[in-house]
Amino acid sequence: MAVLTRALVIIGAYLVSCLAAVVVIWLRILAATAMDPATHASTNQIRTILVIGGVMYVVVVVTAFLPAVIAAALAEFFRLQSVAYYAVSGGLVGAVAILGFRFRFSYRVWGGGDWLFVLAGVAAGLVYWAIAVRGVRSSSHAALG
Repeated sequence: MAVLTRALVIIGAYLVSCLAAVVVIWLRILAATAMDPATHASTNQIRTILVIGGVMYVVVVVTAFLPAVIAAALAEFFRLQSVAYYAVSGGLVGAVAILGFRFRFSYRVWGGGDWLFVLAGVAAGLVYWAIAVRGVRSSSHAALG
């Protein structure tokens, strides 16, 4: 039962961390297009934002899956719980994901913005750490004491 619970926490943390990466990327896109999220958008603009955000989420979940599994497996195997490990590995997952995406689709990010995907990976790694590592660590300490 504990293994199943841990697997569900890892899967949930991965999905939420991918959402964090999409938010970082989407905020940069909004800034680049000078679209102020506080302004009143039309229904079509909101619909477009949600559809593009959903597509971006699926792309991030798919492209980051394999490198994220490798990083998480290494962390589980070696019992790594350092926030620095998750931030660095998240950045590496972002770099590998965008390089793989560019290699597969011959895609060039506008203005050489590959750094954005590394930053999104760092944010995702920190969110993953907060949920899958820190959250589990704090709940296990509460159960013990």
